Amino acid sequence: MPPVLRTLTEAAAGGSPFIAIRSVGGAVARVADDATAYPYRRAELLVVATTIGPHPVVAAAAPGLDAFWARLAPHVMGACANFLSSATEADVAAVYPPETYRRPAAVKRRYDPQNLFAANHNVRPQ
Repeated sequence: MPPVLRTLTEAAAGGSPFIAIRSVGGAVARVADDATAYPYRRAELLVVATTIGPHPVVAAAAPGLDAFWARLAPHVMGACANFLSSATEADVAAVYPPETYRRPAAVKRRYDPQNLFAANHNVRPQ
């Protein structure tokens, strides 16, 4: 069994985390890489893993979730900002390849140079 499939099935068999696999490709992949700030257009799948519940349940599951992603890391590229566990500036910047990150940063520089809209998955103006 391929390592990714083994990791997914073993995690699913344990009951946590919740895992969703979404198909990407198709129309998404037909848009030029530099047309928008959406990275990784050539990816075939998007894997989302989360644990849901009261804070103590989520906190207790964090080491298992981290181990899950550590096992998948050699087989995946990038991340999706909408599904980040945390949204520090470093986390958000790490989602985007540098050339892709520069596009939303340029938009912020033009329309929000004071970075007033920063209580989200923030991209600092460049």
